[in-house]
Amino acid sequence: MSFIILFSSIFFLNIDVKALTLYELQQKLDKQLEEEQKTKTEIKLTEKQIANTNNDIVYIYRKMEEISNEIIKKTEEISNLNKDIIEKDKEIKEIVNFIQISSSQNVYMEYIIGAETLTDFIYRLSIAEQLTNYNNNLITKMNEMIVANENKKLELKEETEKLKDQQLSLKSKLEYLGSERKKLTEYELSIEEEIANSKKVIQMYRDAGCGLHEQLTVCANRLLPPDTRFWRPMIKGVVTSEHGWRIHPITKKNSFHDGIDLSSGERYTTLIYAAASGKVSMSDYNSSMGNFVIIHHRINGTTYSTSYYHLKDRRVKAGDLVTKDTVLGLMGTTGSSTGEHLHFSIATGLRYQDYWSNSEYYSRTINPRVFINLPAGTYRYWYDRISKY
Repeated sequence: MSFIILFSSIFFLNIDVKALTLYELQQKLDKQLEEEQKTKTEIKLTEKQIANTNNDIVYIYRKMEEISNEIIKKTEEISNLNKDIIEKDKEIKEIVNFIQISSSQNVYMEYIIGAETLTDFIYRLSIAEQLTNYNNNLITKMNEMIVANENKKLELKEETEKLKDQQLSLKSKLEYLGSERKKLTEYELSIEEEIANSKKVIQMYRDAGCGLHEQLTVCANRLLPPDTRFWRPMIKGVVTSEHGWRIHPITKKNSFHDGIDLSSGERYTTLIYAAASGKVSMSDYNSSMGNFVIIHHRINGTTYSTSYYHLKDRRVKAGDLVTKDTVLGLMGTTGSSTGEHLHFSIATGLRYQDYWSNSEYYSRTINPRVFINLPAGTYRYWYDRISKY
């Protein structure tokens, strides 16, 4: 399937874009839009193949039903023929018995004496012999019909087996096409999300006054307020899940956790703050992250991105300048979440500017403990944003 080509082709977009301009950002968006259109076309073709395969399966079901009915019909014909053979055989035996009795001298004499004429006796005997020959021929034909029906049944059973093989092949094809459609649909959703994010980031830099051919890193450094450190994003809380590989609480599969999970034990009252001064790159919602905010920072001359997922609400918008005291929203459990918490991550570079793919973002994430002092281990509370542990 060309899905593989589509899926792999996105990686050519994941180039080093440190010198990216707004114009190049727009070109990149145009390529993403082309990829989206290709994917939609692939989905339509796959759905057409699925529809055709389903029609083939329905045809085979009907053909197998016709064959089954034909086998039943032939079986009934064989049964009726066997019954007729028994009846004809009985008639033959009665006629033969009559002929045998009629062949004895005494019976001949008695019949001759009792018969009106000898001609009448010979006529009757001739008729009995003819009936015997007729029934014998009839039984032979019926036996031939039975053999023919048995052979037809074997042919029908062989055809049924072939149809079953075709049916299994079509079902395998259907499973494969269903899998491909699922992959294409997931890819379509992924690229749609990337396109939406691209449009918002482009608009943010346009609104910020970045020139069409101005390097965004230069523009961003000019726009980003400088800071010197990160702070804890909550006044009170505990770490409930660490950064790194873990068993995902929903999928139950081993997967990379790109941040840390923080909780306060309080229901929808915990304020979430920006971890440092910066500029809001993204404030949006999706099914995975729920309500989320992404902030660009310049800490001691180095750029970083912080992410805040599963918020109950969002109180900032893209383009807003924030400080460590800016409230981003309340802790929540929106999106793919098993309970109220904050998923917090720190990554190097400016997300959706220096890089775009999730895989590169994962590779750039750093354990927030490297930058923020937190109590060792999980479920150990802190009660302010500055105390050291």
